[in-house]
Amino acid sequence: NDTQPLVAFLVSERGELVTSLITRKLLSNVVRTLENNGNFEMALALTPEYDADRVTSIRLRIAQQALENDMHRDGLDLLSRAISGPSRISVALDMRAKTCQTSWVRRENAVAWADFFFSNRPSMTQRRLSSRATLEVADRAILEALCIADHDADRVTCFLKQGISLSSADCEAIITGKDTNLSAREQNGALLKLFDHEGNHHRVLQLLETSPD
Repeated sequence: NDTQPLVAFLVSERGELVTSLITRKLLSNVVRTLENNGNFEMALALTPEYDADRVTSIRLRIAQQALENDMHRDGLDLLSRAISGPSRISVALDMRAKTCQTSWVRRENAVAWADFFFSNRPSMTQRRLSSRATLEVADRAILEALCIADHDADRVTCFLKQGISLSSADCEAIITGKDTNLSAREQNGALLKLFDHEGNHHRVLQLLETSPD
């Protein structure tokens, strides 16, 4: 509370302050204090645009704070504004592991993760900046989220057609796993398209024989 008048002054005069080396240091110290106290929104408001790395770091802290408070869609939107490109998914997965390893699987949260993953995954392959190991981790997380979030297999099927890095056995285990919200019919339809795309006609025939239709 004692720092609020100073912070208010700094916010109002930031444009002038950043031109002075001395006041830049003062501004930096205040921002660091605010970060240490968890006042990330105010710290972001005070951080000059030229300090791009710090702006990104604070935005990611705000995103992480949102995830910790069970506001998954807000957190992912903030993360998307903080960084761009193929690193989005890996950063999000690291953040999820630290903050919400269990809460994300609730369906309303899984929908937010599925939407985020589905929209960002193409950048990982189009720009050829992701290793196969990174893609496997991401693809597993994406498929798991889609199977929890969706009741129909449209996005699952679309995702499988992208040529993902998981084996067909891994895909089948996730699609038919205990956490899936896909109906038996939707699971079967997704697997038929997966194995047909791979040319695995024996498996296609097996699925047709056991089809719930």
